[in-house]
Amino acid sequence: KMTMREVCAHLDPLVVARLYLSENFIATIVVALREQVFGRIMGMGEAEIKSTDKNSIIVVIYRIKDLLQIVLNESQAAQITETFELEMALKLLTSATLIRRMDGISHINLMLERTHQREHLLKHSLDTDDYDVPTAEWMNYEYLCQWLLKKDIVARLYGETSHVQLASRGDEILKFLAQMNVLTLSHIKMLWNHTKGKHEAEVSSIYETVARISSHLTEEQIEFLFEMLRKIHFK
Repeated sequence: KMTMREVCAHLDPLVVARLYLSENFIATIVVALREQVFGRIMGMGEAEIKSTDKNSIIVVIYRIKDLLQIVLNESQAAQITETFELEMALKLLTSATLIRRMDGISHINLMLERTHQREHLLKHSLDTDDYDVPTAEWMNYEYLCQWLLKKDIVARLYGETSHVQLASRGDEILKFLAQMNVLTLSHIKMLWNHTKGKHEAEVSSIYETVARISSHLTEEQIEFLFEMLRKIHFK
C-alpha cells in the first residue's frame, strides 16, 4: 500500500496539470479518486496510523479538494473535504496511540476554530485576511454541533478510557456545546466524574476546565456543579 506521502506524490502532477485537462476528463476520474483516496485513509490500520504524520493526511485531502473544485463549486468541494476532515480526526481520536489521539482532538478543535471564524465572517462581513488560520469554507455551527453529539465526543474526552492529555483539550468543545444549548447535565457529570480516582494533576486540570466553561453554563448546570462540590469530603 502507498504511504500518504506516496499518494500525495501521485496526485501532485494531476493537480498541476488540472488547468490543462478537459473538465470532462477530470470529471471521469475525480469521483473515483476521491473514493479511493478517502477509503485508503479510513482503511489505515493501527500500525500505519501510528507511523503516519497527520499533516501528510491533510495535504492529501487538500489535493483532492483542488481536483474537486474543477467539477464542483468551492462550497460543494469544501463540504466534501471538511466533513471528511472530521471523520479523519475521529479515526485518529479512536487510535490506540496517544499522540494520534491528541492529533485527532487537536484537529477537531482546529475545525471548531475555523468554523467560528467563518460564522464571524458571515455575521460581520469581514475579510478572510483578518485571520491567521484559514477559515472554514462550508462547515457551519449546526453541522458541527450535531456531529459532536452524534460521535459522542464528550464521552471520548472524559469517559473511562480517556487520558489527561485529551481531557485537558476539551474546553473549547464544551464551551461550544454550551453556547449551542446542547450541553447536558450528563455531560457535566461525566466531566466531574473524570476526577474520581485520578492523580492530583488530572483533578486540577478538570477543575480548571470547569472554571473556564462556568460563564457559559446555565443556572441549573452551575447549581449541579455546586452540589457536586458540596459532596467533596475535604481532609
